[in-house]
Amino acid sequence: MVSCLRSTLFTYPDRSATVFLDLRRNHNLDGGCDAKQFIVTRRTTFGVRMISNKNFSTLNEARKYWIEQATILEDQGLHRMDYSITNFHEED
Repeated sequence: MVSCLRSTLFTYPDRSATVFLDLRRNHNLDGGCDAKQFIVTRRTTFGVRMISNKNFSTLNEARKYWIEQATILEDQGLHRMDYSITNFHEED
């Protein structure tokens, strides 16, 4: 089971490209309680689509990395485009 915990869209000032930053939980239901994995994904759309994933075993580590990546993108001048997702529940 995969669930999205956080997802944010960043865009360049001229709107030439976008970057999605996601925090997801992957839970193997057959594996019991220890089968959780937290994944931070950065999807970039320039001319070529790039995807990078980083895996964590705890939510706190993943959340800290997600916040660091969001801060880096904002420091690079990208605009954070917050939007609401219907029936979305953020696990904090």
